[in-house]
Amino acid sequence: MSLEEHIPQQQRTQLIEWVLQYLTLIAAIAVAGIYFCQLRTMQGQLTESRDSSNFVQAIALAGLLQNDGDRLARTCVIKLKNKPYDSWSHDENGDAAKVCASFSLIGALLKEFMSEKPEMIELFAKGWSATIRTVHPIVKPHIDRMQRDLGDQYWQSFDWLHVQAEKYPANKGLGVEDSF
Repeated sequence: MSLEEHIPQQQRTQLIEWVLQYLTLIAAIAVAGIYFCQLRTMQGQLTESRDSSNFVQAIALAGLLQNDGDRLARTCVIKLKNKPYDSWSHDENGDAAKVCASFSLIGALLKEFMSEKPEMIELFAKGWSATIRTVHPIVKPHIDRMQRDLGDQYWQSFDWLHVQAEKYPANKGLGVEDSF
């Protein structure tokens, strides 16, 4: 006896439709699984890309502070540690201004463009903590004078950056001597 004799045509058609629907469902589940795996892979790639981007941005910010002029200015400022502010020379005030302007620029960039990336602020603050915590108190009288003369907003971003760096007092960072 053949299959046609045991199962009427209408039931055979329904059986074929059911098998096709079942196979379509299995195919849809397989495709969804493949898409899910692709999405997880893409998520990992995005995370790696974001981490890489953060690293590049941190290097760019640090690069702003690594030119010879800024490094020399920080070295000169360190030497002013025990010298009264009122006796600073014109050149020493210029070095202090350069240091303040550089760190204020970095602070402003971090606040403005990286506020949604606290890991960038933390990375920079940790890496430059020792330097920032060393030079800020030395130039603070100069910052205060400039804010008194030109307004409270003057170099305020350096003050903000100093607060961020103070969160990492035990961190050796790059080391004060390595950062100059």
